[in-house]
Formats: sequence, structure tokens, C-alpha cells
Amino acid sequence: MPAASREPICVVGAGVAGLLATRRLLAEGLAVEVVERRAAAGGLWRRDPRYGGVYHSAHLISSKYSTALPDFPMPADYPDYPGHRQVLDYLDRFTAHHGLLEHVTFGREVTAAVPRDGGGWRCAFDDGREVDYAALVIASGHHWEPACPDVPHDGFDGTVMHAASYDTPEFLAGQRVVVVGLGNTACDIAVDALYAGAEVMLSVRTGNQIIPKYLMGKPVDQLSKGGAEWLTSRLPEGVRTGIEERLIRKLAGTPEAFGLPAPTHRLYARQPVVNSLVPYHIGHGDIRVVPPVTELSGSTVAFTDGTKTQADVVIWGTGYRVSLPFLDVRAQLNGDEQGRPRLWLNMFHPDRDDVVAIGLVDALGSFSTLDVQAQLVARHLRSVLAGDASPLTHGLMPRPFTPALGNGPDREWLFKDRSYTRLLRKLLHQAGGPAR
Repeated sequence: MPAASREPICVVGAGVAGLLATRRLLAEGLAVEVVERRAAAGGLWRRDPRYGGVYHSAHLISSKYSTALPDFPMPADYPDYPGHRQVLDYLDRFTAHHGLLEHVTFGREVTAAVPRDGGGWRCAFDDGREVDYAALVIASGHHWEPACPDVPHDGFDGTVMHAASYDTPEFLAGQRVVVVGLGNTACDIAVDALYAGAEVMLSVRTGNQIIPKYLMGKPVDQLSKGGAEWLTSRLPEGVRTGIEERLIRKLAGTPEAFGLPAPTHRLYARQPVVNSLVPYHIGHGDIRVVPPVTELSGSTVAFTDGTKTQADVVIWGTGYRVSLPFLDVRAQLNGDEQGRPRLWLNMFHPDRDDVVAIGLVDALGSFSTLDVQAQLVARHLRSVLAGDASPLTHGLMPRPFTPALGNGPDREWLFKDRSYTRLLRKLLHQAGGPAR
């Protein structure tokens, strides 16, 4: 057994990804130390005054049926789309059930992680300590660094903020609010602002697919369940997606029918908006769609079509840049020119087996997808720390390995559709089957 294997594995982060990874690593009999900069587990689902988290009105955008872990269902009395407090309660019960907290050190932040020549990693912490580990599991997520448009706004008299700082809408009452973006967060905040009594404008540059939360009386992700699932699960992903796209457009309408730009991509090519309220309120004239913002000055917001409007608050609902500040991504994670890790499946390094990532994806039904990732990570590290070749990186990983990052924004290469999860499950079976 290699010397490095007598040391524990460092899991960075005790959010959903870190908790799932820890559960699966422990099930393989591996020693684990989890470090979490926040004061409690739960990641973004537990809002923290220093590090933020989900906003007060946040609910799941996938139903509880497709979100819950297969062996740990959500309570029957939860609504179809649980709110963030219920999701956090679910995570707390999962954590207690598996005894994970005893493996977590809270209030400690990794400031640097450096690979050792003989294998393993040395992590430096904000308390000045340095600790050696057999392997590094990056589970810190991809919501560290807000992405804000390059729009001049130094002379703006109102408030400019990123959605990362947003929690409750009371301060928006009576204000003229421009929400920028057409993702799930931007749409939620636009509705929040409206209900708080604001005049709301939604500034949109690029079209997106919009899916209602319910169709034909069911959560939209449950339409193919039951007898139809046997058929739809056997269809090629492109055919299945095409059927769903036509059904949604037929029953719920197209984005352009509500004055939004037409999406230029197929359904699930990037994270869709799952929201029934934004089209409804646009159709009622409660939310006004406006062009992209070019400048903020005084009390005026200028748009690309030359028009202007008066505004008091501008909220960037424009997502995040992938950022791992404790790592030199280009040198240590095979990073590209934009600083994005080039990893197989967004998980495995092509040259180092002692570092893996979990959660560098934005996937449909993310909890269950992350759990399959966690099982793959556990299978991989069990082999590596026993001194054996990993069946994943030394058998199943294609070589030469060419990651498909593309040139789009981070949210595009991070998003994975159902075919990704199916591939993970196939690889898990090939690597030895489900974890214990």
C-alpha cells in the first residue's frame, strides 16, 4: 500500500456535493476530512451572512421526485417543488442519517492546495496550518465569483447589485427595478420584485427555453413517468428532447410569444428557465421586457436600441464565473486560457489520479446526478489509494482526452442534460457497479 494512502482524503466543501462525496468515500472504507469555510453544512442552501446563499423565495426547479436521492426520498408531505428551508431540512436529515458531521471541520478555509511530487496534496488553511492528504476532492461548487456585465455604471445614482447579494425583496417596494438576465434566478427575482410592489423590467440579451413547472396537472419532469417511461427512456436523447420541446411549445407557448428573444439552442442545450409566473406576468403587462443594458448614468438606464428608462435599482442576474481560488487551475487542473478546468466528465484529471472534482456541473435533477458522481469518485479513489490502476482513468477515459469546453460562457459548458447522467451510470456499472 503506498504511503500516501495512510493519509486521509481532503474534501473541500460541505455543500450537497461534498456531503454526497463524503458518504460514498466512507462507504468504501476510506478516511475523510471535510473542510468547510461556513459555520454549518448545506452549502448555498443555508444562507450565510458572510458568504450568501439562496434567496428567501428559492424553490427547487426540478420536482422532489426527480431531485431526491434514490435511497433517501423526500418526505411525502413536501410539496412538489420544495422551498429552500425544506431542502435544507432534507439535507440536514441526510447528513445526520449517515453520521457525516463528525468528519467535517467548520470555519476553516483552504487557501492553497499544492500537489506533492510523491503523490497526494498539501493544503494550507486560513488558520496558518498545513496538512498533507492522500487525495483532494474539490466539492466547493461553482458559485464563488459573480459574473457582472461590463456596463459603465459609476455615475448611476441608484443601487447596482448582483443576485448573489439578494435575499428578500422588501427594499424594492415602490422602486423602478431592472433585472438583467434570463436565467432561473433572474426570473425569480423579477417576480419577487413585482410582488413587493416594484415596477419591473426584465432586460434580456439572449433567448432561453422556458418550461412551465406544471403541464397537464403534473410537475413537468414527471410527464414521462409511468407507462410512457418505458418508451421514452429507450428513445435517443435527441428524439426524446425534440418530442418534449414540441409538446411544451404547443401547450405552453413559445418565449417569443411573450415578447422574449427566440432561443437559438435546442431544449436542454443549456439550463432552461423553469418558471410559470414570468410568462404569465409578461402577458399581463406586469413585467416589461427591455433590450440589453448599455449604460447606467444618473437615474437613467440606456439600452442597445437607443431607448432609455428611469430606474432606481439594477440587479445583475447574470450567473457566476467558475473560480477555484485555492488552486492554480491552469497548472494544476489542466485549465484552458479562460481558467476553466479541463477534466474528463468535469471530474477526472487526465494525468493525476489523486485529484477529482464533484459538482462542477449544472445538471437536471442535480442531487441524483451528483450522487452518481460521488460513487464514481469513491470507486476511483478506492483503487488509486490501494495502489491499483483506476478502471475509470486507466481504462474508460478516452485517450487522447479532449474536453468539450467550447467558447461559450461558463453556464453553457457546466450544464449537462440527461445523457450525461446516463453516461455516468453506465461508467459506474463498468467500473464495478453501484457503491455500497
